[in-house]
Amino acid sequence: MTKRILVTLLIVLVPFGIYWLYTFNKIEAPEFVEVKFLNTEVVAFDNVEIDGVVTFFNPNYKDCRLLNTELKASANGIFLGHIVQIEKVEIPSNAPFSIPLKMKVNPVQIGLTEGISSLVEKALNQNKSFKLYIEGYSRIKVGETIYKVPIKQDLLVNMD
Repeated sequence: MTKRILVTLLIVLVPFGIYWLYTFNKIEAPEFVEVKFLNTEVVAFDNVEIDGVVTFFNPNYKDCRLLNTELKASANGIFLGHIVQIEKVEIPSNAPFSIPLKMKVNPVQIGLTEGISSLVEKALNQNKSFKLYIEGYSRIKVGETIYKVPIKQDLLVNMD
């Protein structure tokens, strides 16, 4: 009788143990979801600040660590500047997470006053928005593996 119970337990527990090991120890790269810009502020003629977030999904059952985020922004083929992450974030397991971003553009310094002002003028005169192309990556460490997650997105920035 005890032999039968032991065999039954082995038949039930061994497949469950294999499934558990496979499911909870599998490591995958976090997935890029989207970039959103929440607030655009024209501080001065030579200073435009855009705040936003980049959202990812962590499919792992382990917490991750964000190493860095490197993004570049352009509009109509004109390089506008780098986007920087403004704080470190906790990356939960098996859940979405967001990284706060800030982009500062100084049109005078990069010699694009005509290009930027025409974008802003077009945004203000027509539909108060312009297209922005974001490209770069985030490096995220899961366990001992470092993933370089690509980020590419076209988005519409409102100048409200």
